[in-house]
Amino acid sequence: MRHVFKRNCMTTIRLGEEHTAMLKLRESEPIAQGHKRFVFQHPTDPDLLIKVWQPDVVAERWSSERPWYRQSRYRQYLSLQREISEHLALAVKFPNGVPVLQKVFGIIDTDYGVGAVVEKLRGRDGGLAPSLAELARRDGVTPQLLEKVARFGEELLQYGIVIGKLHDRNLVLACRDNEERFVMVDGYGEKTAIPIHVWSPRLNAAHTRRRFGILIQRLHAAFGSGPAAAPRNGA
Repeated sequence: MRHVFKRNCMTTIRLGEEHTAMLKLRESEPIAQGHKRFVFQHPTDPDLLIKVWQPDVVAERWSSERPWYRQSRYRQYLSLQREISEHLALAVKFPNGVPVLQKVFGIIDTDYGVGAVVEKLRGRDGGLAPSLAELARRDGVTPQLLEKVARFGEELLQYGIVIGKLHDRNLVLACRDNEERFVMVDGYGEKTAIPIHVWSPRLNAAHTRRRFGILIQRLHAAFGSGPAAAPRNGA
């Protein structure tokens, strides 16, 4: 079976026969690494990346020794399931896409397990888009940085995105359409067993403002001080 990924209504990516079997990523070096995942360059498309779970993290967090009530049918793929579900829900309301989330184009079997095929977000210099943590560490928590972060918060409220984890490592400053904006690369989707944030836009907006406030506080605590920016959207 060929793996087919639709990037948009005009573009379809087809992997050749050499990639119809399991993709061997262990023979390559990741171009980025987070606390939980490896990020690899897509082998045939310079505008795509493949994100996979690190084996040590899988072994530590999802071992068979965990009590049954802490086990999940999706195991290490639970966060990916949440993110894809959130993308599908948003696609119903916003068929042209949501600019503050990294695009997910599909999944693919790899020798690390199932990988997520995502867009490659680039910064102003053409390299990988820097995270909020990297920018704050390099330049400090400047008014210009806070303004961009505040705009991101307003767009979270505007689109009604359900977020699970919001921190300075899952936001990157990407150039899209010749404009810099913060984009969330993971950590979104409903986490609660009873999906109250999906059911209630009001509760979700309050939850988003609370998580955003914590993000700003931690940003100042880690990298500097100054007046905290806050999303202004009243949605």
